[in-house]
Amino acid sequence: MAKNDKDDNSEEDDLIENEEEDAGEDEDLSLAEKHKALIDKIVAQRVADAKTKIDKAYSKAEKLAVENAALKKDLEASRRKKLEEDGKLVEAKESELEELRAEKIQLEEALNAITRDQEIEKVLGKLGVEFRSNFARDVAVKEIRSQLTKDDDGEWVHKSGASLSDFVKTFVKDPEKEETLLKPKENSGTGQDRNKSGFKKTDVKLSELTNEQMLKLAATGKLGSFSY
Repeated sequence: MAKNDKDDNSEEDDLIENEEEDAGEDEDLSLAEKHKALIDKIVAQRVADAKTKIDKAYSKAEKLAVENAALKKDLEASRRKKLEEDGKLVEAKESELEELRAEKIQLEEALNAITRDQEIEKVLGKLGVEFRSNFARDVAVKEIRSQLTKDDDGEWVHKSGASLSDFVKTFVKDPEKEETLLKPKENSGTGQDRNKSGFKKTDVKLSELTNEQMLKLAATGKLGSFSY
């Protein structure tokens, strides 16, 4: 009888130990979830702050550009009027033609920007490139855009002379771009050490990250593991 009591007590001890282990695992999982939620909140705030500052800077620059253009136009009009009053009609006409040439250049630049972005989007579409988020797409397009120029035939190409299509193919195959900007591909079972977010496991302090690094992480829509 004593033996049976001993066996019963042993089974109870095992059950209690298992319950304690399960509770410990649940607690660890809860802490991990809270930790990730905290990281998400910090990143979201930093991205929002950075975006607000960038938007304000662009808005201010655009406003100043418009004001400067209007002021310049008024000054040129006053100068032409003075030339005409002084009987210098030829100089007045030359000034007017110069202003028209400048406006023509501005229109051409605007048209170039539109056709350039259309070509980029066309190539991305043909290659079936999928981004992690709209923010990631904007980051990628901006970087691609900055490295393009027109060749003698008026075609958009990379500064090296490579075609736009070839450059974009190389761009999206870059490991860093795949990691931070592109939508993750389905797990192919390569056995790489990654956490649930799709990033390689890291041990990085938030205080050591630059705003640029934070923005790249935010562009992915997912985060790895950090310490703070």
